[in-house]
Amino acid sequence: MLAQGSAFAANVVVSGLTAGIWQGRRGGEFWDGFFRGAAGGIGTWVGKQVAMSEAPYAGAAGRAIAAVGSSVVRNASLGESSFHRVTVPLGPVRFRWKRDAPRMRAALDVFAAVAIVGAYASGMDSSLDIKRTLSSGTPVFLARGWEDDWGWDGRQVGGSIFLRGDWAGSARVETFRTRVLAHERVHVLQYDQAHILWGEEVDARLMSGIGLPSSWTEVLDVSLLGAALAGAAAAVPLLAEPWEWEADILARTYPRHHTPLLGWPPH
Repeated sequence: MLAQGSAFAANVVVSGLTAGIWQGRRGGEFWDGFFRGAAGGIGTWVGKQVAMSEAPYAGAAGRAIAAVGSSVVRNASLGESSFHRVTVPLGPVRFRWKRDAPRMRAALDVFAAVAIVGAYASGMDSSLDIKRTLSSGTPVFLARGWEDDWGWDGRQVGGSIFLRGDWAGSARVETFRTRVLAHERVHVLQYDQAHILWGEEVDARLMSGIGLPSSWTEVLDVSLLGAALAGAAAAVPLLAEPWEWEADILARTYPRHHTPLLGWPPH
């Protein structure tokens, strides 16, 4: 209970501070941004809780709810009304609705698209798991070419999920995969959250800085921050990563679930 409360508080405080600081830097009211951002953080937390359910399509529903919550934070950061613009990701595409725009727009997440291509080109012998993909709202691959020394039995890259796929499908294996999938779903929602809260700003400044037309930002998300965080994660010890701490709490997985400590594969 204490761990769940700490993770909840982290979502609320980070969201509140993000919106308060950004709104203050733009000449607005810090506390208006903070309280509205904190409310959005609660929505993001609710989405993460929904995504932990094993009910059909719970992952997709939780992803949408969490993204709406993060959109509230982003709007507070910009000093706009809470639902002025809403981003909802589905697979490698982010759908954006804006109150004063004539229609919804779809933008391709470039980093996510690269991750999907990489799933087939990496030599991991990956295949798309249709049932888990539909339920999660993002591509889920079973990788039969998994390396034992990778440690963990699942990975999230660019919003796509990779699960170890070289074990026989016994009931024990499927139960374990369900827990690993829940853990990786948290990382997908964290990926969305980081992009909406901070990555959109990074991408806009990047594309403006290199002289690309502003219209490009409506159809392409470079997701530079997501790629940078993925690279940084490789250099940070597992137990020191706050995103792993949250995923372990929500999915009820723990460091002892890592392959070298379990002596897997199971039989």
